Amino acid sequence: MHLSDGILNIQTVAVTSAAAGGMLIYALKGMKEDEIPKVSLATAAFFTAALISIPIGPSSVHPFLGGMIGILLGRRSAVAVFTGLLLQALFFQSGGLTTLGLNTVIMTLPALISSCLLRKLLLRKLVRTDKHLALISGLLGALSVILGVSTFALVLYLSNSIYSEGVLSAIHLLLLAHIPVIIFEGFMTTAVIGFIKKTRPGFLPLTYGTEQETL
Repeated sequence: MHLSDGILNIQTVAVTSAAAGGMLIYALKGMKEDEIPKVSLATAAFFTAALISIPIGPSSVHPFLGGMIGILLGRRSAVAVFTGLLLQALFFQSGGLTTLGLNTVIMTLPALISSCLLRKLLLRKLVRTDKHLALISGLLGALSVILGVSTFALVLYLSNSIYSEGVLSAIHLLLLAHIPVIIFEGFMTTAVIGFIKKTRPGFLPLTYGTEQETL
């Protein structure tokens, strides 16, 4: 879901850039040195996955990783998303610099929502086993794509109603094209988080069961 240059007006660029800047400041505040390796790995995963893209109209379809990044990084998610998008725009002309703020907001919000929802479930002690964590992670992975695509479609519609005109409009095609991505992200997030919990549980900023939740 990379919005290209030339789509947004200057007012939207200014507002979304400011919003993305606020997200970055919030994400970087209090960041510790030992968090850098995990953020770097998540950034590399996001950067690589998002390069697998299929152009559709003013945007593209690609793996999202919002749920996985949110679960792994929590409030640091904006750092991984912004860095990955910036590198893609600079080296591969994927997305754009004027839309970098909006793309960052669209992809970071689902990650933060996923992190927040998992926190609530942990606090209510609804996540008690590795299977629970893997299943919920998969649902959050799918939900993150739905949230991102819905926000993206709304932005396209507000920027120019032509993107919603006709059965084969850009918005309709984007929504249909992301159905396989929603399913893929669900299964992939389940597998990845389940594997990490078994092999490197320290990468997950949470505990559950009889322990205190630390997300």
